[in-house]
Amino acid sequence: YLTHKDENQFSFYGAKNKEYEKSSRVKTRAVALALKDFILQSDNVVFVGHSNADYDSFGAAVGLQRAVRALGKTPYIIHDGNSPAIAKMYEEALQKSEYHGMFISSDEARERLEDNTLRVILDTHRPSLLPHPDLVKYAQKTILAGCSIEPKLLEDPRMVTELRSFDYIIARESISYEALKSAGIQNVHLMPDSAFTLPIQYRGDARYDAFLRN
Repeated sequence: YLTHKDENQFSFYGAKNKEYEKSSRVKTRAVALALKDFILQSDNVVFVGHSNADYDSFGAAVGLQRAVRALGKTPYIIHDGNSPAIAKMYEEALQKSEYHGMFISSDEARERLEDNTLRVILDTHRPSLLPHPDLVKYAQKTILAGCSIEPKLLEDPRMVTELRSFDYIIARESISYEALKSAGIQNVHLMPDSAFTLPIQYRGDARYDAFLRN
């Protein structure tokens, strides 16, 4: 989708969404309850996104840690300090007492991952894109959140085997969800990215056409 901001407002443009992506409250509630159960059954939770974190992965971790603390568990966020895109956000978080001791390095994470640790991987399905790929070898339970994958990648049996190793997969849009289900991966659930539920304006709108030209 595309986003355009003028002096008065934001406008969003993109393809029509499937009906079940628009009407996602029931699915969102079901996924939230499942996540709650995973968290309650764990001693602590470690969030890790792709290397060179951006606002998607880091922001998701910062948001989700609140839910973990609200449920009386201890959250950790892996941050190796090599992400200039979120440097300002990270520095501001360090100034707040609630984040003290929450940010840990990959090496520290390996020491904190216990038999009853829940690991949540954000914004990537490839271990090679994690700060340290061997992080996938630790912890008994692993959730893949915000999964978005090209269907053709699932033609590789190794990719399918790897994805089947996750205890729970949350797909962020229907293309990935349907592709994963078609590949025989059963532990996948759809929770549409909020961007797919934004108001959509279509071709013919003068601002949309001007945005494309520019």
